[in-house]
Amino acid sequence: MIPFAAIFFLGVFWKRITTAGVLSCVGTALVSSSLFMWNSVQMAEGGATFIPFMDNPVLKPFLHTAMVSGAVCVTVLVLVSLFTKQASAEQLATTTIQGATFAEADEQVAWYANYKLWLALAIACAAGLWTWFSV
Repeated sequence: MIPFAAIFFLGVFWKRITTAGVLSCVGTALVSSSLFMWNSVQMAEGGATFIPFMDNPVLKPFLHTAMVSGAVCVTVLVLVSLFTKQASAEQLATTTIQGATFAEADEQVAWYANYKLWLALAIACAAGLWTWFSV
């Protein structure tokens, strides 16, 4: 999930992302997530793990392991995108945000229509769920 969110956000906001970077990120996500999940299952069953640094108590919940996998995938995405040919300007014109401003959001709107409220609630819910399921 994390690599796909990174693909989406980087694909919209960063002009330098490439198809090769996206495909390598997806491939890395499949491999790293599978390996980390298998390692977590081995650790839960008391068996021998094959990724020593993953035995850290902080990384025992799989959601924390997924963050490591996401970081690896985003690194691969950025590096491959930087070392491959950039997309044409015509292609970027319809797929990236260029010069977006949120000035219209600063106008006086009803409290329930303000994006800042809903963003804060979404962040609070995500943090709450993270805490709830990490315990």
